[in-house]
Amino acid sequence: MTGIDRYLQGERIKRTYPYITANSKVLDIGSYYGELFEFYRQKGIAITGIGIDPNIDSDHKYADFELIKDFFPSQKIKEENFDIIVMLAVLEHIPMEQITDFAKNCNQKLKIGGKVIITVPSKRVDYILNALLFFKLINGMELEQHYGYDIDKTQNLFEDKGFKLIVHNTFQFGLNNIFVFKKER
Repeated sequence: MTGIDRYLQGERIKRTYPYITANSKVLDIGSYYGELFEFYRQKGIAITGIGIDPNIDSDHKYADFELIKDFFPSQKIKEENFDIIVMLAVLEHIPMEQITDFAKNCNQKLKIGGKVIITVPSKRVDYILNALLFFKLINGMELEQHYGYDIDKTQNLFEDKGFKLIVHNTFQFGLNNIFVFKKER
């Protein structure tokens, strides 16, 4: 990761702050090496959970969280009672033919009343990222997987699977979106 990659990751993580409270059990999909958990540890907010990411070198266990090298959903994740599921810059990597099942699997892993926190970039971001990648200012983690995900489909995608939209805002000059859904059924 370059400094710009870390900055962008940090900005997405900061957006979760209003929605994750102490003692939450979190499933971080696309966790990389657990930076979300580290952010909360540094803030003195105790959270526990699992991070899952296919790009880490191996599974790791820490005192308050576990990292799993795999794709979501995974047979390695037995729990089905998370308070919060976090997906920061992940949804745009999920193949379109798998996205409905992906939302359904999120519902199955979350408690009633639990939240899903999603950040997803605008389609315009791909042009900026390609330029930054060209100049080697970012590593562009799996940039080739971006297929132009339609952000406007996000609300219906999750509401059709038992969630209610409670927040949708843009940040970073409208180039990024945050969605927060609550599981109703």
